[in-house]
This record gives sequence, C-alpha cells and structure tokens, in this order.
Amino acid sequence: MPVKNPTEINEKNILLEVQKTLNERLNALQKNQSTAELKPGQSYVEQLYREGLNKMGKKVIEEAGEILMAAKDCEHKGDAPSQQELVNEITDLWFHCMVLLTYYGGDVTQVLTEATKRFGTSGLAEKNARSK
Repeated sequence: MPVKNPTEINEKNILLEVQKTLNERLNALQKNQSTAELKPGQSYVEQLYREGLNKMGKKVIEEAGEILMAAKDCEHKGDAPSQQELVNEITDLWFHCMVLLTYYGGDVTQVLTEATKRFGTSGLAEKNARSK
C-alpha cells in the first residue's frame, strides 16, 4: 500500500495514520510477510516486532531517559533548539509506546478515549479512584 500523500496527513489525523501503519506492519509479520512496499528487513517497526517485548521495552525506557536529558537542557538553556529537542524526544516516546501497545492488540484510539474520559477530572481524584 503506497504511503499516503504527506499533504493529507496533519495534526488531527497523524496518530491514526501511524496506527494504521503499525497495524499493517504487525499483520504482515503475523502472516510472515513484509508489507507490499517494503522488502524484508526495511521496516524499523517490523524489526521491533520481531525482536519482541525486551527490545520494545528497552526503546520506551531509552526514550524516557532522553526526555529527561532534553528537559534538563531546556531548564539550563531555555532556547528554541532545546525545546525542539524535547518535542523530538517526546515524539519518539509516543511512537515507541504506540508500537508496544499495537503489539499487544491495543490501539491509539483507546488511549485517546481514556484521555477524553479523564479530561476535566483532578489528577489526584482520578489516581485515587484507580487505587480503590
């Protein structure tokens, strides 16, 4: 399947488009195929899926650490390049979390639905409600 025209992808649909791609990669792997537009070994996502939980978990932890380092740079430098690096690292973390979620049958829409349910609720109240 050809990649969607970049002009059709925007802030409102990017997470859903990434989710579609992740699903395609996982489905192809489960069928022991590579996605139509790629040769085997060309997809980073397929590689992560093949290597399993330990590799995906390692990437999530690695990206979380890189966020902390980028945040420290923002705190000390406070300039636009530091802030952009923080945005870049958070984007990487979101991506790797989506890879992991998809691997276990989840979907970004579930996360968006949960965030929507929690919106407007005190974080402390929501956390207390979960612990009961």
